[in-house]
Amino acid sequence: MALKRIAFGAAALSAARVFQLGASFLAVPFMARLLSPSEFGLVAIAMAMVALTLAVSDAGLSRSLIRTDDIESDAWTSAHWLIIGGTGALSVLLAVAAWPASLFFETPALLPVMLALSVIPLMQGFLELPIAALIKRENFMPLAIADFAAALGGAAAAIGFGLAGFGAWALVAQNIVNIAIRAPIILFAAQYKPRYFFNIDSLGEHFRFARDTMGFALMSIIGRQVDPFVIGKALGTAPLGLYSVAFRIMNLPAGIIATPVQTALYPRLAQLRDKPNELRTLVLAATIGQAALVFPGMAGAAAASEAFFETLLSERWGEAGHIFAALAVAGMVQTITAFNSSMLQAIGHTGTRLRLTVEFTLLWAIAALISAQFGILALAATFSLISVLYLPRSLTVLLNCIQCSPLEYFKALAGPVLASLGIIVVHLTIMRFAELNNWQELGLVIIEVAAAYSALLVFGWRDIERRIDDVRALMAQPSPENEPISPG
Repeated sequence: MALKRIAFGAAALSAARVFQLGASFLAVPFMARLLSPSEFGLVAIAMAMVALTLAVSDAGLSRSLIRTDDIESDAWTSAHWLIIGGTGALSVLLAVAAWPASLFFETPALLPVMLALSVIPLMQGFLELPIAALIKRENFMPLAIADFAAALGGAAAAIGFGLAGFGAWALVAQNIVNIAIRAPIILFAAQYKPRYFFNIDSLGEHFRFARDTMGFALMSIIGRQVDPFVIGKALGTAPLGLYSVAFRIMNLPAGIIATPVQTALYPRLAQLRDKPNELRTLVLAATIGQAALVFPGMAGAAAASEAFFETLLSERWGEAGHIFAALAVAGMVQTITAFNSSMLQAIGHTGTRLRLTVEFTLLWAIAALISAQFGILALAATFSLISVLYLPRSLTVLLNCIQCSPLEYFKALAGPVLASLGIIVVHLTIMRFAELNNWQELGLVIIEVAAAYSALLVFGWRDIERRIDDVRALMAQPSPENEPISPG
């Protein structure tokens, strides 16, 4: 059954992402005791630049090909070799930029770190089309297995290098080992064998989609890297290390839940591109499900952030807890808006998607430059504020595409939002009158979050059943693998 297959694929990807991020996250307490915040900040700067290259690694071609052509077509083979050439050039560019970057940030140690990490774009280039082939076939299990193995190997490399006294190089090893382990698993499972053939004309219909998608990816990465660059330059690597750890934990829900759901549902969203009623059903169900899973947990972690970070990482990371609390609202917003962005891409509204991202990135860049003058907490709080203020603008575009009223959308999200607010109010009220140590406070917040999840389940059970039935009916339609779709 289609729904079961896709649900199983999404669950496998999500479980793998949980394990991947969990392994990385569990390594953080060890690394936080072995490395200083400045060493975390050093690698954060380097990875920010790597992320910029990865944003344009395939120029959006793989996503366009998933929506349209057969895997054996000339377009797939031509795209593969174009991506390899492009990512090779990006690796060279990253290596060349290492020395100027070390001068700009006044950090000589940045030079060898960037040189070592410059191999990552090319390695990723070889995986883009094999990954796309697996997604098009709705064969998600190999991707999940690759994530499981990479998470384990990456965490082991980080801890091993850290214990051996290699400092920041432990984090470098983690990133390189991660992709080195994923590569053979994905290549073997995909069995994607491009021909020795290249014809640029075969990609003509995909270039508009790729142009907008690449622009979106680039602007998204720039938006996410504004804060590391601003903090690194204005405040130094130590504050950046605190911020990067807090941001990594804030971003966990998007990686654990939003990304696997997007990957699993992308072919189906493309199939329903001309059916707004069906799209509305699927988008609302996915959005509500993600919000119900993420919002209460995020609210609980924010309410007890200092206790959480001090217990997990040590007392010297307590300030990162305050930064996390300031970022938490942005984490909630990003979890649901990430899926909206994927939907716009799937239905061919790539230009709209790009325009929204450019607007947000420019707004955030200006706000970051101003708020950084007031310290790292002000910058983190500003990121949450900008995310909320821009939400009505981005939702207006989305809701028009699926013919959904704002009232219907926000009514659907009312339960998770109220549950999250309830956790924060109850926790802060209790903490005002009670003196609890860190472990006791964590126990309290676990009870509060569990109560919130129970309330959502009890009071929303009928709505859950109805939405599951609606989605099951949608998934009963033929697989998108057998229904090529025009790029539009």
